[in-house]
Amino acid sequence: MKNFYRNFLKLCSMLVLQNVVTLSVNLADNIMLGAFSETALSGVTTVNQVQSVFQQLLMALGDGLVIFGSQYWGKKETQPVRKISA
Repeated sequence: MKNFYRNFLKLCSMLVLQNVVTLSVNLADNIMLGAFSETALSGVTTVNQVQSVFQQLLMALGDGLVIFGSQYWGKKETQPVRKISA
């Protein structure tokens, strides 16, 4: 059980790090272009919103595939898991 939590925390820390990097890049864009012009800042903010929605959709798709595959993994049926991961 201890090994499970250790692996779980490693995976979660990687996801958190990915989100921190993405958000910090967006923040840096906003700070740099905020001093340039309002039009540039407006454009970057719009693109950052589109990127954020796209990232959330990809995360939802990945989480759904993991949940779908874990049902078969729990039943010890590895053939459908291979099809899902393909």
